[in-house]
Amino acid sequence: MRFITSAAAAAAAAAAAVLAAAPATATATTDTDAAATATQHATVRAPHAADRALADAAAAVSRVDPGLYGQPDVTDKTITDTLRSARPELVEAANTYRDERGLSPLVQAHALDEYAQARADMLARQSRAIAVPTRPVFESVTFVPDNPVRVTPRMWRRSPLDDFVLTNPRADVGAVGISYAYLPLRGWGYIVVLHTAPAGTDF
Repeated sequence: MRFITSAAAAAAAAAAAVLAAAPATATATTDTDAAATATQHATVRAPHAADRALADAAAAVSRVDPGLYGQPDVTDKTITDTLRSARPELVEAANTYRDERGLSPLVQAHALDEYAQARADMLARQSRAIAVPTRPVFESVTFVPDNPVRVTPRMWRRSPLDDFVLTNPRADVGAVGISYAYLPLRGWGYIVVLHTAPAGTDF
């Protein structure tokens, strides 16, 4: 969902009003076929004021939600390389954190890997970074604008929820999913989903 401020909405309404009030200009001959000729040759142009109002409305919306018009300022290859390499590196970071707490490393499970990635992809499609898990797992969702391998572990350490997901003594298996997405009013970035669960959980 895109959020638009009252300023942007007012600009859009003004543009619509100008367009509605704009007089049409038509050319027509005066012979007996005047009506048919007018239909064929009529041209309707919005005044310059309407063009300006529409441009102002678009600019206002762009300022509020730049993702409507902007694009991420990184290359596709950068994104692809990050998505490919980040998952195992983030799992390693999670296990480093657990080791500091005297806990055994998380064991990876193929089914949990698939679920974590599916969750990240789903959140990216829906442009959000919060949801309730549909399976019996402990879940952490983190949104970072850049460099997820460096920034995400720092955010895990600052969050009581992330700390619980990482250090829960019942958690034996873990997985990370990551996707690239646009979030309204937050911009482009990486959605990182961390899952942990007791061994033997049916995912």
